[in-house]
Amino acid sequence: MRKPIYTLILLFTIALCTQAQEQVPENMSYAGQNARNNIPATTPQPLTNAMGMRMVAESYYKYDALNSVFAFIDSSEYTYSGAHTGDAVNTPRYDTRMVYKPFYNTPTIMKATHYSATFDQYDNRSSLTINQWNWIDHTWDNDTLISGDLDRNNRPRTDTVYAWNKDLGIYFPSLAWSYGWFNNGLLAAYASYLHFDTGWERLNNVAYLYYYDQQQNLIEWNLFVSADRYGANDKHTYAYNSNNQLLRDSSFDWEKTLVSNSGRWVRRNLVYYTYNGSGFCSEQLVCKWQKYKVMYDTIGRYDYSYDFNNDLSETIFYAYKGNGVFEEENRYQYTNNAYHQRTSTSTQTWNGSTWEITAKDIWRYYYYAPYFPTGIAQQPQASCIKLYPNPAGNILYVDGAVQACYITNVQGRVVMQVTDNSEHKSIDVSALPAGNYVFTVSTGNITEHHKFTILR
Repeated sequence: MRKPIYTLILLFTIALCTQAQEQVPENMSYAGQNARNNIPATTPQPLTNAMGMRMVAESYYKYDALNSVFAFIDSSEYTYSGAHTGDAVNTPRYDTRMVYKPFYNTPTIMKATHYSATFDQYDNRSSLTINQWNWIDHTWDNDTLISGDLDRNNRPRTDTVYAWNKDLGIYFPSLAWSYGWFNNGLLAAYASYLHFDTGWERLNNVAYLYYYDQQQNLIEWNLFVSADRYGANDKHTYAYNSNNQLLRDSSFDWEKTLVSNSGRWVRRNLVYYTYNGSGFCSEQLVCKWQKYKVMYDTIGRYDYSYDFNNDLSETIFYAYKGNGVFEEENRYQYTNNAYHQRTSTSTQTWNGSTWEITAKDIWRYYYYAPYFPTGIAQQPQASCIKLYPNPAGNILYVDGAVQACYITNVQGRVVMQVTDNSEHKSIDVSALPAGNYVFTVSTGNITEHHKFTILR
């Protein structure tokens, strides 16, 4: 059977089993008492009647076993414009991000890195400037500039990374990614280019190709490296059930043979997915190929638990000990707010008889504030379309005549072009991972942005 070759983002498979929230162990609750103090002028916000909540700050701690405390690692605060949002799971579409870190090993918290983003007329991120704080001069030093451009269908064509040359006082191009798309709006391939004194060259870069079935499910991706003159390097293949849920992820390594320019794919890992009655991933079984046994050995499994809001509340990794016996090893716990957004993450380690906090364990806090995309005093105008259901599963219905519409992810990238301009349309979004999206439509001189969520 000939493989249809369509295209989607590599992280699709990961996102199927990663949404988050959790229960907080009482013996760790003290760790967050001073979290707010490490984020200047930022405080957690309660539930409101706003149109939504977006993450305005986060802080990260790692357990210091020597002093039996959680040591502050870093924190970030975010600013936004318009309806841009973000949370602990979905990357914030911020205007600015300020990162704070300890001054060496002292309790003093100082600025560290500043990110500043701009957006084009289609609300795609067009540039990202990164500056590093000079602790000696107390000024910002230029570091990196990332700039992108779009094709005529409002899809990314290139992303270019520029590194700052302090001696010359200018940015020099260093790395670029080039994207290729199919007519249905799915990514077909992307490749990297390195910049040398002679210009852009295909040396030590990589290229990805993507393949899809007729339901636009990602069924395979291949990685090629130019060090081998675009020789094969890595491959994943995927299998799905009748509900288009991922069932199996098989990975392979390319093994060269003695014959010139020849080789074969050899098995590496195999991951099986199981789902509960609500359609959420409940177990992930991990196996590793043993070459000399000529068989897969079970390595372990991840068990996923959800709360009454269908938010992930706990993940436990069990290591396989043989003879059908699994033993706890690591636990991840999550809390969430009323908007299904993660508010904290903590980890614990199994010591053979109980869960304990070790030097490997961490705590993250996420803080949110309400936002009003149309302005607090401004009344929203009547929409030219109706979007439902929200949250959606595999099908999104749209009522209303439009001239053009497309779907972007939370990073502002177009992930699907909608070519059906009929007044009543159904859009198959089963190829998109669970998460938050923006549906943008144009009717006459009016452009609307509708946020929606995919849950499975």
